[in-house]
Parts: sequence; C-alpha cells; structure tokens
Amino acid sequence: MSDSKNFFHMNVTPVKTGSTAERLKYNHRSGKYAKKGDLLAAGAENMPEGMDPKVFFDTLDGHERRNGGAIDTKVALPRVLKPDQQAALARKLALMLAGESPVAWAVHCPKAALEGGDQPHLHALICGRVPDGIDRPVEQIFKRYNPAAPKNGGWRKDSGGPTYRAVTERLREQRRKTSELVNEHLRRHGHSQQVDHRSHKDRGDAAVPGKHLGPKRVWSQVQEQEPALVVRYLWE
Repeated sequence: MSDSKNFFHMNVTPVKTGSTAERLKYNHRSGKYAKKGDLLAAGAENMPEGMDPKVFFDTLDGHERRNGGAIDTKVALPRVLKPDQQAALARKLALMLAGESPVAWAVHCPKAALEGGDQPHLHALICGRVPDGIDRPVEQIFKRYNPAAPKNGGWRKDSGGPTYRAVTERLREQRRKTSELVNEHLRRHGHSQQVDHRSHKDRGDAAVPGKHLGPKRVWSQVQEQEPALVVRYLWE
C-alpha cells in the first residue's frame, strides 16, 4: 500500500450466541487456528476484574438469552505502519469502538492471495452489554437487565438505539471516528497517506469500488469471467 492510495475498510458482524468463544479462538489464533501463523498482536480490555477473555466469552455463550451477544468489528490497518505501530493503533481502535464494554482484540497479517502483500487488519470482539459498576458473578452479567433493581439483573444491552436510523447513524459515526484515529496515527508516524471512510458516491468519485475475492474463487472469476478486472486484496 503506497502513500498515494487511500484504502478504508470496516465491517461489523453480529456473532451468533453459542459461537462467540469459537470466534475468540479464531481471532486470537488459538487451538486449531494457531497453524495460520499470521497473528501479529492480541489483547483484551475492560474484562471484569481482569477475567480471562476465554472464560468471559465462554460464559456469554452459556448464559446469553438471545443471539447477537457480541459483535466482531474488522478494520483495515495501514501497511505503511510498522508492526508495533499497527498493534498500538489496533488497541486504541478496539477501546474506542468498545467504549466501556469488554473487548478482545487481535491483529492478523496474512498475505494476499495474488498480490502477495501484507494485509494487516484488526478484529475487535465486543460484548453487547455495558458494565454499570455493580459487582456481580459473571453468570449474572448476562441475565435480563432490571431497570427497577439493577443489582438483581444483568448488564444493560447496548442495542445502539431504538430505531434503524439510530443504529445506522451510530455506525456512520463509528466509521468516521475510526478513520480519524487511523489518520492521526499515520500523521504521527510521518506518512502523507490518509484514509476516507466515505463511499465513492459521497466523495463524488465515479470510480467503481475495488472488489475483494476470496482465494477459493479468485482464479476462476479473474481468468474466466473478468480477466481485465483490477483486484485489490485487502483481506485474508
């Protein structure tokens, strides 16, 4: 990725309750995922009393009442930053996106399937509930919130807002703040490159957005269907 190009990618995915602990293993490259060998850095923040994130998210899977107990947010990290700079940026992004909620973050740096360059990106696995300062057993955290007697219930769910518009506006705001933090770190480390979270349409750019094609599909689609397509590999 050169200083003359601006790339921004951010994706927010609800994690189905029952598979959150497995997602943590994937993100932290533990167990069967350790063989991938592309983990650059990992950590966890805002855990109850320093609890191991494995214990926390395993408990979430066993006690959360509905799907969507956590979200996994994926953000591109600039190649021009050094690995330790990418890790520092990733941790700040995870904290910004999570607010006060527990978050387990990781930086993956796989190689692009065709282009071959590094593809550093953050995964932030964020609990969908907000701590309130009341001491509870971890199992109680995931009980129904009790506004009349908070200590008798669990943490309040952070739905992002009561309406579709509220949720989408929040996501737009998160994208804006993410790009601002990325740009701040680029400037801090002497790079002229800047990212822009806006769409091509919002920027008045007539260019067609680049496509990401997974490694299992890339050769057939590029060679047989669109041989002239310029493919930008941003992700694993």
